[in-house]
Amino acid sequence: AHKAQAICFNICALDVSFENPIFSAIEIEYGEADQDPTGEEAQSAEKHLVYYQLDLGLNHVTRMWSNPISRTASFLLPVPGDTLGPGGVIVCGENWVAYRHMDHPEVRTPVPRRKNIPFQRGVLITTGTVHRAKDMFFFMLQSEFGDLFKVTLELEAGGKTVLDLVVAVFDTIPVASSIKITRRGLLFCASESSNHILFTISDLSTDKSPAISHRCDNMDLGDHAQDAATVAPTYNPSSTLNNLIPSDEIESLNPITSMLVGDYAKEGNPQLYCLCGQGPRSTMRILRHGLAVSEIAVSDLPGR
Repeated sequence: AHKAQAICFNICALDVSFENPIFSAIEIEYGEADQDPTGEEAQSAEKHLVYYQLDLGLNHVTRMWSNPISRTASFLLPVPGDTLGPGGVIVCGENWVAYRHMDHPEVRTPVPRRKNIPFQRGVLITTGTVHRAKDMFFFMLQSEFGDLFKVTLELEAGGKTVLDLVVAVFDTIPVASSIKITRRGLLFCASESSNHILFTISDLSTDKSPAISHRCDNMDLGDHAQDAATVAPTYNPSSTLNNLIPSDEIESLNPITSMLVGDYAKEGNPQLYCLCGQGPRSTMRILRHGLAVSEIAVSDLPGR
């Protein structure tokens, strides 16, 4: 069902309940661009959001639907369907977050921007996750600066038409390669550098959010930063956590930027001196041969 000479950037499974499985993919065709030495075809090539359906009866995959999307789109998040939501996907990329689904108009919202970011500089959404409960769901996205955004959908009475896509600034944590929210209200941040952190979500409301963005119906605005900056709300990031409480850390050496091996402590065995992390979370760590001690349980004793 897929096309030859096409690059797939991301793929996710849609929530279709007990119907035939449907998968959504971000694709771009490079056949014509590969034959054009001038590079003009590569500049004009469009990314497409494509739906593939697996017919369980025939054991066959068909290409259901295809529609152009932003050139900066990089990953997808499935929207809950059935009785909980309208289905479809959230398309994440640079400057904009969009809701897309077959037979539904696009609902696009600009990503809130920091006040100190130049208007020609884009804001890229790098990772995200979806959290669902019995009667609600929301999305948590993170930008390249570490800012978290809580994304919710406003639905009509029937629950199948999206009226608004609301993006609210939630908090700021270290830049992560992946984030996940557990059923017990814990947010795990798999950091790109230094230790991974487990947070407890203390408050999910966005009443005190410094910036909240709503849908933009001006289709004349492009995907680039200059157009998004004209309608996106701005904010000053907080230096302290507002809605999250650090609960635990998992030690990580990633990335090791420099290493030195030697017995500089005069212990008889060489040690590994590593420079780890980046920016304000950089550390120097000393590694020694041996087995680490694992903490199994902690009990407070009476008195001092």
